[in-house]
Amino acid sequence: MGALQSKAICSLTLTHERMLPEERRRYQKLVNFLKSDSNYHTYRRALSKVGSRGCIPWHVVHLRDIHDIMREERDVDEQHVPPLINFEKWAHLKEKAMSALRYRDVPFPFSDRDVRAAMEYLKKGLQSVSVGEDFSQVLQKNSEKLVKNENLARSNVKLEAATKRAGFNASGKTRSPNRT
Repeated sequence: MGALQSKAICSLTLTHERMLPEERRRYQKLVNFLKSDSNYHTYRRALSKVGSRGCIPWHVVHLRDIHDIMREERDVDEQHVPPLINFEKWAHLKEKAMSALRYRDVPFPFSDRDVRAAMEYLKKGLQSVSVGEDFSQVLQKNSEKLVKNENLARSNVKLEAATKRAGFNASGKTRSPNRT
């Protein structure tokens, strides 16, 4: 989802417009599911329903929790003389880290054949992907080219519509007036 919401992909407006209605509904459902509103309330509610069954965690939420603990909770409890280590902070941090890791070892109900097929599909798809230091720059440049193509296609559609409204068809010939 993070990649789909990146600047490089979101700028492809024509691509989004041409999504099938069912694809658009699924995409919007995922976007809504992962919104940060109310501290990721929708995601957290769904996660609590999953229980011990398997799921793929949205690590942004878990990392945010860990970041908040590190930033907001004190390392030292200064109410005591001498000041003491705030063990509650570290226990809280461990709890959040363990909650993110609990999905790691949950077995998914796939047959060996399904797993092999999925791995082959991923392997094939990943062979064409090159990830290096300039990956983001290459992605952005490709996106900019696609945006230019989308804008050109959009302009052509608008030009064609304007030409038709002016009384010309696609071949450039004028329409004959209706005779009654």
